[in-house]
Amino acid sequence: MDMSTPNRYWQLDSIRGFAVVLMVIYHSLFDLNYFGGPFLGLHFNLNPLLQLVIPVTIGTLFFLVLGASAFIKFQQLQKQSVRPFLLRGILLFAIGLSITLVTAIFVPQGPIYFGVLHSLGLSLVLLFPFLLINRYGFNLLLGMIIIAVGVFLLPRDVHFPWLIWVGFTPEHYQSLDYYPIFPWFGVSLIGLVFGKVFFEHFGAAAKIPTVENFRPRNYLTSLAFLGRHSLLIYLVHQPVIMGLTMAIFRLSNFVRLR
Repeated sequence: MDMSTPNRYWQLDSIRGFAVVLMVIYHSLFDLNYFGGPFLGLHFNLNPLLQLVIPVTIGTLFFLVLGASAFIKFQQLQKQSVRPFLLRGILLFAIGLSITLVTAIFVPQGPIYFGVLHSLGLSLVLLFPFLLINRYGFNLLLGMIIIAVGVFLLPRDVHFPWLIWVGFTPEHYQSLDYYPIFPWFGVSLIGLVFGKVFFEHFGAAAKIPTVENFRPRNYLTSLAFLGRHSLLIYLVHQPVIMGLTMAIFRLSNFVRLR
């Protein structure tokens, strides 16, 4: 989910890595709750507050770092080329579409039509004009307005499905992963401001120039390692969790039969 850059910043990778840890923990609990009843005979309810706070925290961290990484990438390229932003955005969005297809087939009760990868990919492309404009006070204000509009739209249902990606949700809409442009593009705009402040205050002193520096020696470098591979972890962690759930289910049946 990161922007590939010539020089990595362990601070940003660590933030993204912390979001990855939260994501894996939350999805593990969610999957046990969602699939545990049918497979394992488990019945428990996640705290409704946790079901709101944890996904919002995860999304906020991912979109903030997306904006910050986009700003740093733009500075490092030293040229006004949309190509790397466009290619990375298309890649993320295309992977998101594949997840839409898989979930529509295997989880028809909660397919992912516009999840975090769709939103990150589109947001990355939409960020480029704001990098060119280079008005970060405006970016901050617009980001806050988009977030406010998204919060306003959240509890309001509509009778059509084609603006799900914006934030207009049909009545009784359910999805396992939903991050519409309103409010989340607003968070990525604020991420541009965060990236500007970060880059100006840390600069070259903040970057990790060699791969060897990413070898986990403490929790920060471990988080940075996870952050560097956030996209891969996002793609494989759910199948792994589901595989473990099914393995536990089969083992429990085997033990009962014995």
